[in-house]
Amino acid sequence: FKATYEAFLEAIHPADRDAVTSGVNAALENKTPYNINHRIVQPDGTELIVHEEGEVEYDSAGDAVFMTGTVQDITEFMKVQADLKERSERVRIVMENVADGIVTIDEKGFVESFNRAAEEMFGYKPQEVIGKKVNMLMPEKDGLRHDSYLKKYFETGEAEIIGKSARE
Repeated sequence: FKATYEAFLEAIHPADRDAVTSGVNAALENKTPYNINHRIVQPDGTELIVHEEGEVEYDSAGDAVFMTGTVQDITEFMKVQADLKERSERVRIVMENVADGIVTIDEKGFVESFNRAAEEMFGYKPQEVIGKKVNMLMPEKDGLRHDSYLKKYFETGEAEIIGKSARE
């Protein structure tokens, strides 16, 4: 399209034009950069989702002289993000409805999630456990052993099964 603001606006999806115009106007009024995600419609009718960042250059009198910026196609990124969100929601639903207690931890042994069955099993609410060391759910001796196991596993990649190496 021609490099005019009007041609630029014409490429923006009609439902998104007001939001983009508001973002640009706010940047002009506040003399700040702007960034916004919106849709554009290509000449063949294909819609893309783009991330746009812009900045206005001003002269010494404070008048807007020109605008520079970038427009990046994020359509695939947004599709992947939506897919991950959907999958994550499915996993959450399964975790909450499975009869087995499930506790997930990070590589340092801190609890990341704690399902309803684990809540019943251990007698803790998720907010009492999430962000704390998983060994709080174990007898002290087992908790110390677990810390040692995790350290070894993340250093060597070797899992211990009942005192033996997983490779044996």
